[in-house]
Amino acid sequence: MILDSIEKWFQEMVRFFSSSDSITRHNLALKLNHSVATQKISIHLARSLQWSEHDGLMAECIGLLHDVGRFPQFYYYKTFGDNESRNHAQWSVELLQKENVLSSFSPDDQDVIYTAILHHNAFKIPTHVSERTLSFCKLIRDADKLDIYRIMAEEHYILDLPDTPKVNPIILRSIFDQTCVQYKHVSSLTDLKLLQLSWVYDFNYSESLRYLEKQELLQKFVQTIPVSADVTRAYDVVMKFLKKKTSVT
Repeated sequence: MILDSIEKWFQEMVRFFSSSDSITRHNLALKLNHSVATQKISIHLARSLQWSEHDGLMAECIGLLHDVGRFPQFYYYKTFGDNESRNHAQWSVELLQKENVLSSFSPDDQDVIYTAILHHNAFKIPTHVSERTLSFCKLIRDADKLDIYRIMAEEHYILDLPDTPKVNPIILRSIFDQTCVQYKHVSSLTDLKLLQLSWVYDFNYSESLRYLEKQELLQKFVQTIPVSADVTRAYDVVMKFLKKKTSVT
């Protein structure tokens, strides 16, 4: 089966980038868990949307493979910062193309998968993609964000940012205006977490918001952010937005 061969390649790739260094081993283990978790969420979302079995398989593969560039990234650069190394989404596509991992899919399906992976971490999805491709781009962006909330609440990542409670006022303004925060405004771990909080404004599918609410991901995630009046207000604004969106879907 297509999925069996792809999962076999994925596991071999993970083993290839194994390391005796405890920090590298820890962070890549987290990426392995994230990839599998995102794969499962992708399946859930595809089924909720009543996609065909074939499209569900494509969504599942995208979920598993979307972050394969993270493995060489941390192995070689010891960072998950794209600005400090390489764009991990582009690296993922290059690795998949080089290894011919998607050879069992048609050329058109391969293009859809590559495009979804390439833009899963972009601030916005390009306007030129086809309607079919757009649906896959939306799904992986939702699935990825959902599991990142879980990770940030449950796991310990090594992130290249100072752990200070100070917040960039531009970030707060974006949240209060119900718009997503741009990474260029991030200069601390607290800024990053508030950027992630603003992702609630960028979910594409109703089931994603229901999943977010049902799993109480935001409630768990916000507990990792240093308490302040600004953070509390930002969280309240986001939660009110979420409640409103889920009440009408």
